[in-house]
Amino acid sequence: MPPRATLAQRTNWHVAHARHCACRPVPGPVEVEIRRRAAAARQRTRGRAPTVTLAAYFAGRPESRRLYRGLRQLVDAAGPATVRVTKSQIAFRRVRAFAWAWIPGRYLRGHRPPLVLSIALPARDRSSRWKEIASPASGRFVHHLELHGLADLDRQVARWLVRAGKAADGDGL
Repeated sequence: MPPRATLAQRTNWHVAHARHCACRPVPGPVEVEIRRRAAAARQRTRGRAPTVTLAAYFAGRPESRRLYRGLRQLVDAAGPATVRVTKSQIAFRRVRAFAWAWIPGRYLRGHRPPLVLSIALPARDRSSRWKEIASPASGRFVHHLELHGLADLDRQVARWLVRAGKAADGDGL
């Protein structure tokens, strides 16, 4: 540490030192700064789950990964989208999220499909294929489709993804 170190330099040194050694207590002002930094980091990421890799998300679930690859082709064909992978789901976004893929076997007991596709549409779709339809907000309906095989990813799903993507852009239907 340089002579007459700033609080930032002292804090960085103590944080790095504490990773390898607990030989001394952290001085009061430095401890306050460490807590302030941690609170600021939590504030920056509030409401956002940490991301994970696709490999980690699908570890030990090859059938789910195979279905995801097929789904990803349909999403890509529907137009540009960003992908965010978290511990619990994979979100497809434009201005806002419009579709999510998740593995129900992680959360629910019994025989479950390898993957579920959830699609946000501005209106309730009357197809009998939906497992469930929820309305988390006015004018927003999230439709849940169980995916058991690649045959479930057909033209109808492609059309739903196009509609959802346009709605997420603010273009409506």
